[in-house]
Amino acid sequence: MSMIDLSRYLPGIQAKARQLCRRKEFSPSEREDIEQELWLAVLQQAERFDPARASLDTFLDRVVSQGVAMLLRSRNRRKRGHGISPLSLENDYTPPGEELKPLSDTVSREDVARRLGTQSEDPIARLDQTEAIESVLARMPERLRDICLRLMTSTLASVARQLGVSRHQVRKAVERARPYFEQAGLELA
Repeated sequence: MSMIDLSRYLPGIQAKARQLCRRKEFSPSEREDIEQELWLAVLQQAERFDPARASLDTFLDRVVSQGVAMLLRSRNRRKRGHGISPLSLENDYTPPGEELKPLSDTVSREDVARRLGTQSEDPIARLDQTEAIESVLARMPERLRDICLRLMTSTLASVARQLGVSRHQVRKAVERARPYFEQAGLELA
């Protein structure tokens, strides 16, 4: 595609830019910048045009609509971040008196837990829990231990299938195992 082929789409891009400038996120003085952004989106996607998949009009409409969506998304993201642009954790930085390192090195486990809404796990408590579970499993009859070990990594239905028994029988085994865990101060879900 060349610019001559695309020139008839200029009024459509201008109309989209005017529509965006009427929104509260944009000002009328940004119209020309928006037009340039939309033209840039068209030019970047021009090589992907396939006449077997859609007409040129449809292709350009989709590209311009996607460009508008990206502009809105970008503007809303900046608004949510109070004008602060996000940084990639792959970016490098140099702490005072140290060598260059990626920003990802600054993210702690507590940061990740806070971001994901989970609780950071104490490694010592985790080790204590693992030892308690191993102790409980060692005291169980072999068949019951086998079912419990399988349930640690599989669903109740898949364990029943693996063992060739009903789900009801697996549930009964869990109920027989429950006192072993409760005695050790552990709860079954």
